[in-house]
Amino acid sequence: MIRDVTKQKFRDNVWFIAVDFVNRWDLMAQYPEHARKIQDVALSVTDYNRYTLYGKYHFEESDDVPIFTLYHKKTPSMPNGKMAIALDKETTLYSGAIPYRNMPLRRLTTSTHLSWNFGYTLAYDLLPLQNGLNILDSIIITNQSTYGVQNIIAARGSNVQASQLAGGLNLIEWDVIEGGAEPHALNLTSTPAEIFNYRGTLVQDLQLISGVNAVSRGDMSALGKNMSGSAMALIQTMAIQYANSLQKSYIMTLEGTATDTVHILRDFAKVPRVAMIVGKSNENFMKSFTGDDLSEVNRVTIDIGNPMSKTVAGRTDLADKYLEHGFAKTPEQYEQVMSTGKLEPMIEGDRAELIQVRQENENLTAGKPVMAIATDNHILHIMEHKVPIAGDGRWNAQMVKRTTDHITEHLELLKSTDPMLLSILKQPVMQPQDPQVGPGPTNGDQPTPPLPGGPNPALEQSGAKLPNLPQSPIQN
Repeated sequence: MIRDVTKQKFRDNVWFIAVDFVNRWDLMAQYPEHARKIQDVALSVTDYNRYTLYGKYHFEESDDVPIFTLYHKKTPSMPNGKMAIALDKETTLYSGAIPYRNMPLRRLTTSTHLSWNFGYTLAYDLLPLQNGLNILDSIIITNQSTYGVQNIIAARGSNVQASQLAGGLNLIEWDVIEGGAEPHALNLTSTPAEIFNYRGTLVQDLQLISGVNAVSRGDMSALGKNMSGSAMALIQTMAIQYANSLQKSYIMTLEGTATDTVHILRDFAKVPRVAMIVGKSNENFMKSFTGDDLSEVNRVTIDIGNPMSKTVAGRTDLADKYLEHGFAKTPEQYEQVMSTGKLEPMIEGDRAELIQVRQENENLTAGKPVMAIATDNHILHIMEHKVPIAGDGRWNAQMVKRTTDHITEHLELLKSTDPMLLSILKQPVMQPQDPQVGPGPTNGDQPTPPLPGGPNPALEQSGAKLPNLPQSPIQN
């Protein structure tokens, strides 16, 4: 593991020299031809050498030996790069091409100085304001420490002795002198109010530039009494997003380091290794793998998510919103969010359903089989399954048929599923409609009586004849 990188850089990270400490016995086993030299170097390393190289005192004896590794980037002039491991000025343990796909070093900095090795940090913008704040604090403290013990002033001839001022509960009498006042304390500790006012202005400017506000510091006294959780979550989110440059560099460093690790494992991991993997529902399990198992992994990406969900105030506000809109199905889910700070218990089911819908859309587009089940959120599925045929997919007759058939499958399940199950799932209950077979009896089991003078099919089929009815007096 590389523990330190010297401040040596040439033209946009082309080469670096890294300093590391390696156990001398391991180093001697790896480079037996230099075993004697490694032993001599190990015995000559002093505490001062370790401090200057490693930045830490080692008062006990150690078998660690400092080595220096040069990495040169792969460039058109040096297509294979360069890697050299040196024990000292005279001894080179290895010299050759870089065996890795990239240099095993990643730089983490907010931004870079032009034509300078050092990175740029936000603290540089805060230094002038902090210097001014230090000066004002020094004035206040110097004044208080110098004149904190007050002196007594009295008119000459008032007959007040210094011995009378020692201790307490003393009766002090003085001679009244015309034009003179009684003895009183000489107060020199008073600091002008302008110093304190300007000090407050500097503190506000420091907060503004750094993005570190009262919420992120946990200073509740600086917040308004009526500030809501949503407002505090917003302020905290702004503080997190203000460090966007450093955050971006940090994420890029993590992605690059993880990608380099995968590449190294793909190239060199021939013996099975065991790693802990987090699967669905954050379930942990051990799995063995080799480099061949990672052959399809080319890059690692990191999604930082919503900064509001990373703060206590933000999670509380989101949990309240989920509870208000019905996403929290049970009190246990809400309690788990408040106690653990994880929102997954509330949204895990809905998120899994939405992922399933999108997978079905991909299968419908690719012509793969899909299946609807009774416990699906049928309304969500129907609305989302319109997406594949909302654009150019509507001109693909087979795709339209596959999609509409699947939507019809959800409709049929809405009709045939047990209404109690649909009610539990908060799905609409749709009763199947009876097929129309033509007009039938509408008066219970009794046939509809015929109209006067009209035909009666039942009587005509039986051969019975109706009595002659009187003619209507109204003639046409």
